[in-house]
Amino acid sequence: MEADCQRDFLIIGITPQKPVEQEWTWITGLLRDGVVDIMHIRHPEADADEMKRIIAGVPEDLRYRLTLHDRFELAIPLGIGGIHLNRRNPQPPPDARAITPGLRISKSCHSIEEVEESAGLTYVTLSPIFDSISKEGYRALLPQEKLPSLRKRLEAAGVAVVALGGVTPDKENLLRQSGFAGMAMLGALPTPRNHCSPESVIK
Repeated sequence: MEADCQRDFLIIGITPQKPVEQEWTWITGLLRDGVVDIMHIRHPEADADEMKRIIAGVPEDLRYRLTLHDRFELAIPLGIGGIHLNRRNPQPPPDARAITPGLRISKSCHSIEEVEESAGLTYVTLSPIFDSISKEGYRALLPQEKLPSLRKRLEAAGVAVVALGGVTPDKENLLRQSGFAGMAMLGALPTPRNHCSPESVIK
């Protein structure tokens, strides 16, 4: 997998939709402490200045492990390692990978068919795999016992597939058995209040 993962199964964190107080401290702690390999910053309503403040608080040596869902124009000048395509931003900037050859380009998918049309990207997220923790009424694509039946299609898709939606750390073995290359968490992440290790806090 062409991503900056520290293990053979990619662990991704996703921020809440709205920025939290001193979010950069929380993000830095999750990355430094190895809770996640990559952190997705998902703030659709944040303007460029607010996004710059959040990114500026993350040490430069960790910024290649960040992925932006919006404000793609900030990625290259601020040393961000990835951009994530979605309904708001369905296309990468022109020549993005030519300018930054190692840039990760990922995408949100909500069906196996979408996954199969995404070959060539670094990875895609497929959701919801389980009933969502953070979105009420967001139900799983398949019953849990049928997840292993996805393995052949996921392995043949030509892109690494990361499970999203209701994912918790205890689901890792099931997801591996089902052919997923990683998992992404939002609701199951340690909260900003209870995960700010002393060595991670930016004074």
